[in-house]
Amino acid sequence: MRLLLDTNVMLDIFAARKEFYHEALALKIMGLSQDAELWVSAKSFTDVFYLMKNREKYESDSIQDIFLENLEYLHVCKVEQEDIVESAKMKWPDFEDCLVARCAEKVKADVLITRDRKGFEQASVKSCSPVTFFEMLEREHGIVYDEIAW
Repeated sequence: MRLLLDTNVMLDIFAARKEFYHEALALKIMGLSQDAELWVSAKSFTDVFYLMKNREKYESDSIQDIFLENLEYLHVCKVEQEDIVESAKMKWPDFEDCLVARCAEKVKADVLITRDRKGFEQASVKSCSPVTFFEMLEREHGIVYDEIAW
């Protein structure tokens, strides 16, 4: 299974945001265990850096260390001139969402994982929240990612 993670989901994983961390950790485990190919847009790294530094108050060095650690299991989709041109022609209300959706198409993602489904209503790749994704995984495949008490 090939998944493309939206910027907000990357932020959940990288900043370990409490309210979203259960599903973010499960996605990370999927990537580390190679149960799924996890893709991200190269462009999302600059957005995540800005948000972690300015909103989450991380130090620059720490953010870059987090990036390096997570590149162990993440695949990065390049954003090229053609992607910018084609996205601009599509005239989506949120250009950044359009570029992320274009990356999902380029990598042939099965699902685009986002907490902003409205931003991807025009996308050709199916989108859903992390919660919905894991509910679907359990319902359709009987697979559950959960913490085990030791």
